[in-house]
Amino acid sequence: MKTLIWMAPLLLLCGCAGARCRITARTVESPVSCTGCVFDPQGRPHQTRPDELVSHFTLAKAHYAMLWTAVPLNSKEWDLSEELNSKIRAASGNAVVNVTIHATGGEWYFTPLIPILPDYVSMKVEGDIARIPDTQQ
Repeated sequence: MKTLIWMAPLLLLCGCAGARCRITARTVESPVSCTGCVFDPQGRPHQTRPDELVSHFTLAKAHYAMLWTAVPLNSKEWDLSEELNSKIRAASGNAVVNVTIHATGGEWYFTPLIPILPDYVSMKVEGDIARIPDTQQ
């Protein structure tokens, strides 16, 4: 019974172990969509076709924290704007479509029990760069 009493708070604290990350793309010069549909320059929805996709990209980053996310060891926010803008320019595209985000937790299962050990979350962002024709009508 004594073991249960001192382990219960420890197990409750382990529930929030890991690291956190907020992904943003506030200053991307082109439209970004998690689907294959974006708005064209006239504001109409445009479904991208396979022949309009010019490049595929993958971005990855790990975020670390200690003391059950209370002490971040790197920035809590990952702004993709610069990376996406450079990918768009390199591919001569004008939109980002089919964006997916994958987050996987740390594989160090013992770190929640020892709060001074860092834990991490791996973030992976994938998507396609599209070149949408300018339809002036």
